[in-house]
Amino acid sequence: MEKTIETNNTDFERETPILAKTIPMLSETSESETAFPTYTTIRTWIEKGMLTKKMIFGLPFHGWAWKLERSYNHNVFSPAQGPAQGQNISMEGLIEYRNIKKFIVDNNNNATNVLIDHKYPIAYTHCDNTWIAYESEESITAKIAKVKINLAMLGYFVSNIAAHDDHDSLSKAASRERRKSYGYYWW
Repeated sequence: MEKTIETNNTDFERETPILAKTIPMLSETSESETAFPTYTTIRTWIEKGMLTKKMIFGLPFHGWAWKLERSYNHNVFSPAQGPAQGQNISMEGLIEYRNIKKFIVDNNNNATNVLIDHKYPIAYTHCDNTWIAYESEESITAKIAKVKINLAMLGYFVSNIAAHDDHDSLSKAASRERRKSYGYYWW
C-alpha cells in the first residue's frame, strides 16, 4: 500500500533575532542549519524514497510580525527584537492575512507596502518598527508554480483558512495557478 505524506511546510517560524521568511523556498547561507526551507525539506523526503506525486504542499493564510531593531534596516535577515506588538497581532507575532491587508491600508501614508522578495519568494510590509512577512497572491502563485513544475507534487492545502480576507484572494490566486496544470493532475 502506498502512503501519502503531507509536507507540512506551512510554518517554521520561531522567535529569532533576525527577520525571517514565512515558508521559505530557499535558505540563505547565513541561516543556521535549524532552518527548514521548503525546497530542501521536500528534497530530503524525495531522497528518502517518497514519491512527489504523493506529497501535498502547505500554504498559510497568516503572517508573522517582528519588531525591527532599527526601522531603516528592514530587509530579510535584518536584526529584530522579537515579535511585534500591535492591533490584531498575537503575543507571538502571528497576524491573519485579512489583518495584514488592514495594516497595509491603515498605514498607507507611512508603510512601504507589499514588497516581494522574488528569491524566496515572500511578501513583506513594514511601517516604523513593525515588519510583517506573509503570503500574498504573487508569492502563493510563485510557490505553487515552483513545486508543481519542478517537483510534480500532488497538490496543496491551506493552513488557517479562517484568516482569509473577505474576497478569498489567496485561495483564488492558488486556484488559478493550480488550473495551469502543465500536464500534472492537481486536486
